[in-house]
Amino acid sequence: MNAKRVLIRFSLCLALAAILAGAGARRASADTIKYIIDVPNSDLCSNPITCANPGPYGLVTVDVPVSGGPADFTVSMYGSYGIAGGGPAFAFNIDDAGFAGLFLSNLTPGFDLDGTDKQFDGFGRFSVVLSGPAPAGHPPSELTFEVGRTGGFSSAALFASDGTFGASEFFGAHVIPVDGKTGFAGGSDSVLSTTPEPVALLLTGSGLLALALIGKMRLHAQR
Repeated sequence: MNAKRVLIRFSLCLALAAILAGAGARRASADTIKYIIDVPNSDLCSNPITCANPGPYGLVTVDVPVSGGPADFTVSMYGSYGIAGGGPAFAFNIDDAGFAGLFLSNLTPGFDLDGTDKQFDGFGRFSVVLSGPAPAGHPPSELTFEVGRTGGFSSAALFASDGTFGASEFFGAHVIPVDGKTGFAGGSDSVLSTTPEPVALLLTGSGLLALALIGKMRLHAQR
């Protein structure tokens, strides 16, 4: 076997290794879920036909590192809708109801932990409820925070749950429409699962590029 053939085969092995590494990186990427807040209570929308604020109202994004640890929450309200409190503002569930060492950090100013195992208007009892600023003036259009506990969280899927206290939705928000008639809305409709990280795309792309170059090398070798 001549040296050129050995080089081609060695390069082929490296390219395949890069593609497999990219696939592994995708499997090991950060775990992300996204859910739409789109189920209003009667205060927000009593009649779907004549309702002035039918939704959807916002998007909840939960991101958990693959190695486990705290979860990052982002609640992004759509259009002119805001999120506020003057009491309960946002609610979420934890599938296993593990509250040991539960903590919240890096909260949007004006928001705080309201309690665990609490009623959220019209949607039952949630694992965790946050309080927020009074719904006056210009309510926030986004809420961000980090939630952790002893041992951390192993997957974002732990939050895609109706919990253990009887909530009817995975998430809940106190929605502030532009007309000022506030109400509550829930959400359990998923729009996205795990997203590959840039390193996975880079490794896979490098492997595919290498395969193309190897093909060109083999073509020249046959001439």
